[in-house]
Amino acid sequence: MEENERDAERYEYERDTERDRSPCYEEARVERNVRDFVDEDVDLDDPKIMPKEILVDIQKRWELTVTIDQCRNAKTRALEMIKEENDQQFSRLRDYRVELLE
Repeated sequence: MEENERDAERYEYERDTERDRSPCYEEARVERNVRDFVDEDVDLDDPKIMPKEILVDIQKRWELTVTIDQCRNAKTRALEMIKEENDQQFSRLRDYRVELLE
């Protein structure tokens, strides 16, 4: 009976260890970290933040390894998204003005 219990414990340990190394588990962990990142209040108002600061922040908060190029590309894309949103909102101002004057 003891041998069966040891085998069961060893099996559970191996299964948990294997799960921790599996790509699916890693992908789920990354998705969880992305959700946490999106849910947190991130200071997007500072366009002067440097990629190195972003890298250090990501490593500290989520224990992820990223490159400077990834941080630079992410910052560029984030600023583009913010600019697109602003352009879209400001393009509606004329429509609002016309509607208010009617």
